[in-house]
Amino acid sequence: MTTVNTLPTTCPKCNKRFKATITFSCGYKRITTDLRPLFWGMNPMPNRVIRCPFCSFADFVNGFIFDPPPETMEDYQELYKRRREELKSLKKSSVTNGASERFDIALRYEKEGQPPEIVAQIFKEGVDAIRMSVGYPYVSTLPPNLKAPTPEMDILCAQKCAHAFESSPNNIAFAYITAEHYRLAGEFDLAKKWYQIYKDAVKNIEEPPVALKLVNRVENEALKGNSEELLIEEEMASIFIRGLNL
Repeated sequence: MTTVNTLPTTCPKCNKRFKATITFSCGYKRITTDLRPLFWGMNPMPNRVIRCPFCSFADFVNGFIFDPPPETMEDYQELYKRRREELKSLKKSSVTNGASERFDIALRYEKEGQPPEIVAQIFKEGVDAIRMSVGYPYVSTLPPNLKAPTPEMDILCAQKCAHAFESSPNNIAFAYITAEHYRLAGEFDLAKKWYQIYKDAVKNIEEPPVALKLVNRVENEALKGNSEELLIEEEMASIFIRGLNL
């Protein structure tokens, strides 16, 4: 179940006040083989990022300024009344599906020298957000420059994940994600190379982050030339994915 709320917030760059709908809770059970979650209820991905409607600065929710929590019940009642009136006149955050915001954030983080695994994770979330937007049952209108994931976008995602893996041996799961995005892009030779890199990296790990049963399954799909996104069956998800912490 996904729960959301609309709150007033302040942009840390231009100091203008506006309103944004943010996710308070969400959950998922099924995932795809490239580790994209399929959420219960409405798609929460757009509500995890905010774009200022005045200066276009984009960041995750915790990058913006919110009112401090009330200390007493009287304070809460006063805040609720004031907020209800204020929301009527505020502009909305200009997020569409959450993809372009994540790409902007990933680019900024990259320029700032943030760890490659953080950049790769955010960029992958952007690609996931596009897939979530164009796929049933979460169809929504995309901006003109974001129709659907392209092979070029999957290749770029694979390259960022490969860099994250190469930057630290601890980022093992990124080797698998690299392989899957190369498969989705139709780059089957590169996909097979990275499946093997992942398998070599986990050969001495009793419980790898992505089970070898799943890796062998998608590697066989690459051998058959299948570039479709595949679903991990609900009852198998907890078996295939152990402790993935991206």
